[in-house]
Amino acid sequence: MVGPLIILSGMTLALGFFEAPLETFLIGNAGIGIQAEGAGLWLISVSMALVIFGGFLAWFEFGRKGSQQVGFVERIPALRALFSERWYLDHFFGWFVKNVVYRIFADLSAQNDRRVIDGCIDGFSRLVVRSGRALSTLQSGRVRYNLMVTFAVLAPVALYFLFA
Repeated sequence: MVGPLIILSGMTLALGFFEAPLETFLIGNAGIGIQAEGAGLWLISVSMALVIFGGFLAWFEFGRKGSQQVGFVERIPALRALFSERWYLDHFFGWFVKNVVYRIFADLSAQNDRRVIDGCIDGFSRLVVRSGRALSTLQSGRVRYNLMVTFAVLAPVALYFLFA
């Protein structure tokens, strides 16, 4: 754990020394002169105070002689639960999926499926059934008789065209 912290603090230190050239490189000359000299002083002061407090707290809980080497988060049940449950992000995500995705989007899709798609298919099916019933009244079911009538009508027409 010490190795990554040394690497990160070295990178932070290097970025601090090269702040002005990096700012000129990233922003260009447009960013120069926008910020007044003392405008960022409060931010630097608060940041350094937090760094010093964090270093002192780490030494107090882990580095001094006789320390229990247990962080303050482990001693406060509410904070321990917060961090062990990963800030309750899984609970929030589960609630979001259940209440937003399933209830809104899935229900709208299901209603669209029932009303539009199933409605169109049901309507077309009813049209086919009614058309079949209507056409079935025209059909007597006597295929031989129908073929004989068709032949009786078409034979004279064919003879007419053949000899005329």
